[in-house]
This record gives sequence, C-alpha cells and structure tokens, in this order.
Amino acid sequence: MKTNITLGFIGYYCGLKGLQFNNQSLVTSNTSSKYDPTQVSFYSAEGWLYFNDAIMQMAVDHVNASPDILGGVHVNVKRFSDCGNVYKPLGTSYRGEKGGYAAAVMAGAVVEEYRDVVGVAAYQFSTTAKGSAAVLSNQQIPICSSGSSSPRFSNKNNYLYFWRTMRGMGIGGHMVQLLHAWNVQRVAVISQARDDMGRLAGIEISDTLHANGIQVVVRMALLDTSDPTPYDYAATVLKNSNVRYFILSGQKSFNARAAYMLGKRGLTGDEYVWMGNNQPKPLGDPLKLYGPDFSTIIRGFIMFIQMPPNTTKPLFKSVYNQFNEAQGVSMSISDFNVYFTLQMSYDCVMMLLLGFDKAVKEQGVDLLARRGLSDRMNFTYFQDLGYDGLSATPNRLNAFGDLSTGYQAVMYGQNGTQIELGETDGEVTKFTFYEGVVPVFHEGGTVPPNDGSIVIPDRVYGLSSVYGIIILVASAFGIVLCLGSFYILIKYRRNEIIRASSVPESLLMTTGLLIGYATLLLFIDTQTAFKCNLVVIGYALSFCFVFTGFLSKNWITISIFVITAKSSHAEMWQRASRFRMLNLALILGEIGLLWAWLVQAGMAPVKLTVDGYSFQTCLPRANLSMFAGLYVYNGVLFAAVVPTIVMSSQVTHFRYNDSTQLVSAVVTLALLLICIVAIEDAQDFYTDFKVA
Repeated sequence: MKTNITLGFIGYYCGLKGLQFNNQSLVTSNTSSKYDPTQVSFYSAEGWLYFNDAIMQMAVDHVNASPDILGGVHVNVKRFSDCGNVYKPLGTSYRGEKGGYAAAVMAGAVVEEYRDVVGVAAYQFSTTAKGSAAVLSNQQIPICSSGSSSPRFSNKNNYLYFWRTMRGMGIGGHMVQLLHAWNVQRVAVISQARDDMGRLAGIEISDTLHANGIQVVVRMALLDTSDPTPYDYAATVLKNSNVRYFILSGQKSFNARAAYMLGKRGLTGDEYVWMGNNQPKPLGDPLKLYGPDFSTIIRGFIMFIQMPPNTTKPLFKSVYNQFNEAQGVSMSISDFNVYFTLQMSYDCVMMLLLGFDKAVKEQGVDLLARRGLSDRMNFTYFQDLGYDGLSATPNRLNAFGDLSTGYQAVMYGQNGTQIELGETDGEVTKFTFYEGVVPVFHEGGTVPPNDGSIVIPDRVYGLSSVYGIIILVASAFGIVLCLGSFYILIKYRRNEIIRASSVPESLLMTTGLLIGYATLLLFIDTQTAFKCNLVVIGYALSFCFVFTGFLSKNWITISIFVITAKSSHAEMWQRASRFRMLNLALILGEIGLLWAWLVQAGMAPVKLTVDGYSFQTCLPRANLSMFAGLYVYNGVLFAAVVPTIVMSSQVTHFRYNDSTQLVSAVVTLALLLICIVAIEDAQDFYTDFKVA
C-alpha cells in the first residue's frame, strides 16, 4: 500500500470560472482536465494559470506512474488561491493582487490547517508572492516558483526555502553583453510602476548598466494604463534626452503597451531600438486592443528570454506532444516556451518531487510526510539533482536559487516573425551572435544605430560658473538686507516713523522677501523634483506674504483716515485685528492651495536640448487645474491692489500714504510678467526661468 504525501499548487485560481473554494482558500472542486475555450481565453491571465496548472498536474501524474521516482509513494495535489475564494474576472491588465490575502489567509492555511502539504509549486505574480513566499519560507516549507521573476526572491536571507526554474537576478548583465557588442553607451530604462518584478528588475538593470560603463540617461516608471497622458509626457522626455536605445522592464502586457504607445508618438524607426526583459504581448488580441498596426509598431523589438529548451530532446518532444493531445490544443512551440513558459512549471514540479525522492531514500517517507525533514530542505537541497529537464541540461540552481542558464536575444521581424540573434552564457561573460543571422531593425536596416552619444554639454547654475556666483551673491545680499530690516523693525518698533509703517505687516512683508531671496539658492546646481516643488512653494508664499501684508497695512490705514475719520484707540485696534485675521485667512488659503497642488500634481525636472546644449527646467507633472488655481488665487490678490491704491490715495497724512509705493510695485511686477511671457517664447538656458 502506498504512502500519501501532498504537494500544494498556489496560483490566482479566483480567476478561473467554475471553481469552488473553502474559507481557507483551498480549491474544493476539480479543475478541468481539458481546455475549454468557452471557459478560459487562450491569450489571457487565466490562460497562463490554466495551462501552467495543467502541466504541473501532468508532471505529478508522470511521477505517480513512474516506478523510479518516489516508489511506494502517491503524490496528491491541493490547490490554493492567492487572490480570494470568490471568482473575479481578471481583465487584460492583471498583474496580481497586493498580497495581503495570500500572506495572511492562504499561506497561513497551508502552514497550519493543511499539514499534509510538504512542498509547494507556485505560479504567481511577484507582487502577490512576496508575502506568501516569505511566510512559507520562514516556516521551512520548500516552494518552487515558475512565475515570480522579481529579483527580490534572489535574496536568500529572506527567501531561503524559495527557488525557481527561471532566471531572477542578473538580467542586466546579459543585456550589457549585447549593448557592448554594439558599442552602445547611452540608454533609457522604463520600468512598470506598481509591479514588484518590473520595478526591482528595472533597478537591477539600471545599476548593472551603470556599473559596466553604460550611461542610463533617463530612468522612469510608467503605469500599465490606457490613459495616454503618462505616455505623452514620457515621449517628450525621451525625445529631449536624445537616447536611441530603450529598455523596458515589466510584465508582457506592459512591454506591449509601452512599446506601442511610445512608438506611436514618434519613437520608432531604424534610429531607435527597443528591448525588454519580457515578450511584448498583451493579455488578449493585440489587433483588438491596439489596432492593425501593432505588429508594425513593435517591429525590431528585442526581447531577452531565458534560454529556450532544446526542442529536439526526446523528453521535450514527449511532454509537448502529450500536453497538446491531453488538452486538445495545437499550441505552438513558441507559445509553449515563451508566452506560457510551461517548461518551467513542469520542471518545477519534477525537481520538487525528485528532491522528495532523495529525502525518502535517505530518511524514509514517514519523516517527509509529517514535515520532519523540513529544516534541511532549503533551496540548496534541490540545487543539483542531476535532472536533465525541459528548461536546461542539467537543471541546476545558482547561489541565488535561480536557474543557472543564459539568455537568448530574440528580435521581432517582418510580419510577426522572430529572429534569434544570439545568446549569452550562464556566467555572463559574452554575447555570441548566431552564425549567418543578421538583425533587421524597424524599417529594414541591418546596422545597429548610433546611440545618440553626441556630446551635449549640460549647463547648470553651478558655483563654478559666473551665473551661480551671481545668484549666490544676490541671494546673500537680499537675506542680509532682510535680517537688517528685522533688526530695525524690532529694536525701534516704538519709534514714530517705524510705527507709521505698521510693524506687524512690515515684519510679514520682510518675511516674504526673505523667503524669496532664500528661494533663489534653489536654482544653484542641478534640479530635482524636491527643489522644483520648493521653488513654487517659496515664491508663492513670498508673493502672498508681501502682497497680503501690503493690503492689510493699507486697509488698516484707510479704515482709520478715510472710512472713519474719528475713532477711539480701542475701535482702531479692533479694526486692525479684523484686517489681520483676514490677512491670516488669505495666507492659510494660499497654503491650502499649495498643499492640494503638491499632493495632486507637483513639479518635476525636465531636461531640454536647445542649440547644442541641454539645461534643466521644472514643469508640472499633471493636473494643470491645480496650477491654474494657484495662478487665479494670486491673480485676485494682485488685482486687489487696484482699489487699494485708489483708496490709499485719499489718505491725506503723507507718512501713511503708500499709494506711490503701491503703484511702483504694481507697474514693476506687471512689466516683469510681460517680460517673462515674451522671453518664454524663445526659451533657452539664458532666458528660461527654470520653473513654469
């Protein structure tokens, strides 16, 4: 009689129609044994899971039927949903759940409720897996993944019992080999925002390129969204950067969307090269999602994929043919290896069960069945089992628990064909072009384009330049004047002349001027998003403090000398207090608008190239309505000066009549605004105001 052990399958089973679950995320109904196109769309997220689940079950069936592996043992399967126990349509941009449910409910159930599960084969998105994989690893349950490619899982301090039949850490080094072969020195890296794999792989790629002497001119993150606004902004930035080589880091659907959307915005042609860590293939029909020009736009795209299986191998032929027959499909070898990566899932289960076979032969099945051998079954236990699998010969894990293999560079050619350019070795030392293979770029060219590395000097207001020194001196001079004014206003506040200037309002205006002079220092050296935002905040507050101070001071004077000719001291104090409270409310309104603008939009530095040199300026990220709100609010404050001048001119006491100063201030500021509008039509390093 055979002894039973249980292998857990983890995936986003909530996306498959017709399944039933219990409260611990266990799938309690049987999965379909044959593909049904009315239940599962072929090129979709549910298609990924369905076919990978099917081939993992096939591997279990092969072991159960084999007398050589786990003799006297029968392997059962329990499936666990990492996305809940209720069906949910996945859509065309599914990239996994945030992971709270998977870590708290599903992983907890595997650890505590289903103690017959001695190991797990997982097909999960990295974003979802990061929590549950940590829980299972901490509980010493071996977990093999064929779907989570984020570099985070290569950290064995956190994921000692996690390993995978795919590459994880180090794709940047493989890209370096091809870029060096083409003498490329400048690239842009665009990663998928809010996706664990896309984000971390983008960081790893950028760091590796930099360490190998390749300049990452632009590094940005984009959402996988149908909203065109981020792609409009990204296209502008990329064009201004003069970069010709673009590297995408994200899921297949993101790589497809980014390459298409940015290509449609003029970043396509023989002078540009797109490459990525994944196949540019959306979840669904690209012709319906994007249009008939999709294959034309992505022509020339180079994807770096894990070295594909040797399809002439008897084992591959046998598994591939059995799978198609069992599922009643005619899946192409390319879809089997590249789109669905089924070889990885098959090998995942086989390596787990071969490791258990090793444990049974060493210690017996009873210890294995009650998790008595868990403490020794970290990734090193499965590192070299002598298994010649579908993915590699042999399937051997490296020091990070990732499959030790190279990458293949595959280019999208004419009419959807694929050109296998060459490959890297597992040690990441070279790129070998396949004999007789010639790259065909977007418009048919065969020569790798120049990387745009014409030296474009950057101009900044540095302290080593005369412009930076002028800014520093002007700022320091203004700050000293303001501090001196503070001293005079406070020390001689009882002096009749000083009192006539209205000390509280004068202190407020001096504070505004101090902020303005200090903000000048932010223009020194290169711009950052933080500095760009501070410039707007600094000048907005400076303007508000100065003008509300002017208004408050003059309306207090007007109320005393014009509106009410004779008043008691107490009445004058009350009126002054009311105007000062109004002044405070106006300042708080300005601060509130600035906070809303900063939260919803903000500024970002953008590099512009003009007449053979580049310089940085600050532009709004998005939501121009909030920026317009700031303009309108401060415009109203500015306009309020006009009635103030009219009323102030009626103050007969010369010491309290500020109408002349107000007219001078308004005329000067108006002339400055006119100059700014005129100069911005001919924007360059000397005329750009570095914030818009």
